[in-house]
Amino acid sequence: MRVFAHLRVLGLGVLAACWSVQGVQLPLRHYTTADGLANNAVYRIASDARSFLWFATAEGLSRFDGVGFANQTRATGLPHRVVRQVLIGRHGNYWLATPAGLVRFRPDLPQSSTDRMLVIRPDGKPGAPDIMALLEDRGGTLWCGTEAGLYAIDDTCCKTLCTPFAR
Repeated sequence: MRVFAHLRVLGLGVLAACWSVQGVQLPLRHYTTADGLANNAVYRIASDARSFLWFATAEGLSRFDGVGFANQTRATGLPHRVVRQVLIGRHGNYWLATPAGLVRFRPDLPQSSTDRMLVIRPDGKPGAPDIMALLEDRGGTLWCGTEAGLYAIDDTCCKTLCTPFAR
């Protein structure tokens, strides 16, 4: 019993010491559209192998190189202004979830290339192209969550349309 009493006293002492420690202010930098970000509403963030940061925003996709932003918008080929999620697949494809379909984005290709952005719209029920969630599994299958159900696409077969998930 005495051991437990000593542990309680020790615990209360540590807790009291924590209350007396002052918080440390970390350096914080705020980035906005004034800095070149496509939109201040950022939904998802991803990092690629070249250390670029990618931001899915309410007005497109922003890439940050440590100095500034480069943006992909409707003007550069996106099918919708909103990008809900960016996922960088194991095969080097950048996948973007938009309300107008899934976009395979290839930033390594020139802006004029027709293969730079490929829009994939699942056939079927209304709401099927409205991609809300993305996940790549260990086998390289890309899972697309929509209001119309779940779709899967093989990342190695880039021209294939999404196929409905079968039970």
